[in-house]
Amino acid sequence: MKSITAIQVKTITKPGKYRADNGLYLIVKPSGRRSWIQRITIQGKRHEIGLGAYPEVSLAIARKKAFENRTAIEDRRNPLAEKRTAKTPTFREVAVTRHTQLADTWRSDQHTVRWMRSLKKHAMPKLGDFPVDQITKQ
Repeated sequence: MKSITAIQVKTITKPGKYRADNGLYLIVKPSGRRSWIQRITIQGKRHEIGLGAYPEVSLAIARKKAFENRTAIEDRRNPLAEKRTAKTPTFREVAVTRHTQLADTWRSDQHTVRWMRSLKKHAMPKLGDFPVDQITKQ
């Protein structure tokens, strides 16, 4: 299967999947929207990782991202898990956001201050920097 070039990426309009590199594909939707995906195998399972939409992500950038993902896998890292974790807010971020949202609903300013002070004293030292999707019951 022949790989597409940067010039072809600009002109492709027919919906389908077009090979751009080893495991790297341009997906063209019926709407004409184009995006990059990478098919990779992590711990024996096949996955597709989205690399971004064209033209915001050029062929060169998509190839670079795909190379970085392959390198991560060779280093026994999971780029899919890393991508998910990068998007997940920490307990501290969620607590501050929620505190701001709830502040107007509490009866007094003192209660608002105590709520955050309690979190900072008891929860933040142990949970503050953990992504919220990694916090479980013990």
